[in-house]
Amino acid sequence: METNAAVESLRGFIASAMPVTSAQQAGGLLFEGQREELRFVALSEGRTLQGGLQDVRIRRRNDDLIVEVFGSLKEVGGRKSPASSTAVLRGLRDVRFRYFGVSGAKGEQIWRNDWIKSERLPTLVEVSFNFEDAGRNGPAMTVALRNEGSSGGS
Repeated sequence: METNAAVESLRGFIASAMPVTSAQQAGGLLFEGQREELRFVALSEGRTLQGGLQDVRIRRRNDDLIVEVFGSLKEVGGRKSPASSTAVLRGLRDVRFRYFGVSGAKGEQIWRNDWIKSERLPTLVEVSFNFEDAGRNGPAMTVALRNEGSSGGS
């Protein structure tokens, strides 16, 4: 039961990703999706994190799924280490992220194993968990992202 609650909480957190442009990368967003790691800007309502836009990374470390918060965008600057790090799932053998949407100029929506240096957020993020205890495994979680404010977003 706690796995389901953690996965649903994670779903809401990923869904809060915001299409925030990068000052270092012309036209690109602060969203970097890889096969085993996801980094994005989330809007915090100020419950467990400080309110406002937060720089967040989700990744597997050993057998834990870790959510790292690097702080608000105003505070991050050149910070290399996270302000907080929380294990949200334990007993993981593997985690995989996939991304669906239009990332290139062709306008074709496809599933990809990474989402890097794009001008828009993916439409969907799929997260699959492979636990050491196979009885905890379930279907992949699919999360819809908001794309308001990004150029060409839907």
